[in-house]
Amino acid sequence: MLTAIAVASVCQAQSEPETANTVVVSSMPTEGTFWSMQLTNYPPFPFDPLPELPLYTDGTPGNYFFDDLEVDYSALSSDRAAIWGRSSGTSQSMMTEDDTPPSPGGGSVGGQRSASVCHLGVIALRLGQNLQWNPQKERFVGDHANEANTWLAREMRQPFDYHFA
Repeated sequence: MLTAIAVASVCQAQSEPETANTVVVSSMPTEGTFWSMQLTNYPPFPFDPLPELPLYTDGTPGNYFFDDLEVDYSALSSDRAAIWGRSSGTSQSMMTEDDTPPSPGGGSVGGQRSASVCHLGVIALRLGQNLQWNPQKERFVGDHANEANTWLAREMRQPFDYHFA
């Protein structure tokens, strides 16, 4: 992270970012760690997100910096919102320096739904049956529902129980 900040500050201070500490990459690498020179507070990418921009290296194998200092992320966010019909303040908006990263899976509700689908698949595999799920009641319905519903929660150890539910 400190390397990315140092390279970004060197590149901002000079009109030509090539210095003794950075070298322009001539061939496109297929793997490595790719750091933004503008958004230095964000983690690196496992791929080059903007392949049309110049790419630099500090000499460390697999460590690259893409020169996005001229990219206006707020304009990109507005364009994306116009295309997708969303306001730029939603969690799906493109990240800018002032934004926090969006929650993976859409937050806690999306995470719960994603995990539920995985658990339901495991229950169907254990029983070897096609099952029907009622998402409003969060219970199985139809054939084999009683047996499948026993897998939704395990018996709790004492003194814990479901008395509050």
